[in-house]
Amino acid sequence: MEKHFVVIINKKVMPLKQKHKNHLALIRKKKALAQKQIASLLGHKTNDQISRYELGAKIPTLKTALKLGIIYNLPIRTLFYGYYELCLDEIREQEKNFNGKAINSTDSLTTDSAHETEFCTVGEKLKPFNVPQPVLDKARSHISELVNARTDRMNHR
Repeated sequence: MEKHFVVIINKKVMPLKQKHKNHLALIRKKKALAQKQIASLLGHKTNDQISRYELGAKIPTLKTALKLGIIYNLPIRTLFYGYYELCLDEIREQEKNFNGKAINSTDSLTTDSAHETEFCTVGEKLKPFNVPQPVLDKARSHISELVNARTDRMNHR
């Protein structure tokens, strides 16, 4: 679903597509934060840059993108999904002739389906249910054990 924004110039309405699609505004609003708060956390004096990032008019530096990931507790590929998809497509195109030979789909560098997954923490997922902290800690521990077990199985293949 493409987002469209409207810019009014000399009383003419002009649609503006989001150049670099992202979830920044949606996530900021979900976390009940203002652009000024995000700007302050990033060390900006005004929220102008935050607005440009959210509108997709500008891509932040790697350092700023990482800071946004920390602030929102999400991977930057989730925050900047449009740019991530663009990069993924470019890699897929280049890997077709990786080292002079084609790579079959099972060997592809980009067959990871994780990019289609929505990321959240256990606490965020269970927050609406008012789950007590000890239960959250137990869930985190269990998930960690499952991930470690899967990693061990993958390493023994």
